[in-house]
Amino acid sequence: MSELSTNLQGESDSAGASVPRLHALNDRLAHYEKINWTALKAKDPADAQEFWLEFMRTREARDALLRSLRQRSRDEASGARRDEARRVEEAHVALAREVGDWNPELFDRVKELGAREFGFTPDEIAGVHDPRMLKVLYRVFIGDQGKGSAASEQASSEGSEEAISQTRENAHTGSVFSDEEQIEDWMRRRNDQLRRSLGPALPNRRR
Repeated sequence: MSELSTNLQGESDSAGASVPRLHALNDRLAHYEKINWTALKAKDPADAQEFWLEFMRTREARDALLRSLRQRSRDEASGARRDEARRVEEAHVALAREVGDWNPELFDRVKELGAREFGFTPDEIAGVHDPRMLKVLYRVFIGDQGKGSAASEQASSEGSEEAISQTRENAHTGSVFSDEEQIEDWMRRRNDQLRRSLGPALPNRRR
């Protein structure tokens, strides 16, 4: 029993906290929990008191170590999130420096494209911290925009050509109608002139 106490004291004095030490403390607590404290106290009250104090110290050390490990885990997670955010920001700065027109509004549109076309979630794209991957997403977005613009321009061009063709056809038809009308008008005026000039010379017919 005294050897067990000595080992516990040595571990309590060791620097730092670790998962192996936590397991060792839990194992020691399991050992103490198997003791029949009533029987030990009846047999040797002094030993019972000593072991009880060591049990309490072991439990306190385990609880303190557990709190320390939990705090360390929270600190590491918080540090990892800060580091991740820093790398994401650096990636965006690098891309903006290279392409010039990169901004949060454009990135939102890139995230929408990634979700619509490739099934990515916005958070997955938002977490990209490699500027090369951001550049790939940017190129895909620009290509998609160019494809839409090309289709729009083609439709506009086809519409313009159709309008020009229709205008030419209408102009041609209008020209034909105009010539026919001019000829009819000229013939009408010419007939009127002939009737006026020949009218007095014609003999009056008697019945």
